[in-house]
Amino acid sequence: MGLKNGLNLIAIYMSNNKTNRAGSRRIPAKWLGAFKAGHNYASRWAIDDSFAYELLKSANDGNAEAAAALDWLAQFNNEFHKDWFDPLKPPLHNTAELRKSCSDRKNARNRCVLNVSATSRLKPPIDE
Repeated sequence: MGLKNGLNLIAIYMSNNKTNRAGSRRIPAKWLGAFKAGHNYASRWAIDDSFAYELLKSANDGNAEAAAALDWLAQFNNEFHKDWFDPLKPPLHNTAELRKSCSDRKNARNRCVLNVSATSRLKPPIDE
């Protein structure tokens, strides 16, 4: 594919609606934020995507409520964990205080010594 970044490869692979070799469905790009695969390594520990997989199965079977729940869950995870607000949708974190908490959370996670290697590919300092 020519892309060197593994995350781009995952997003491209998971955005297709066809089935993979195991027979399970791939995650559509619009719902990727509801799953661990749609987030960086440092924030994946906080996302429990077992419920999202149940919703995905129901949404693929034609359940409109499950599709709406996946839309909401993807938007919430994108705002809460990525600090990314979709310009086409009204934000769930709609006050300045809530938006600031999202950006503060992301900045703190990127600043954390334990996550330095995961977020910036740098080795943490070694105490001697």
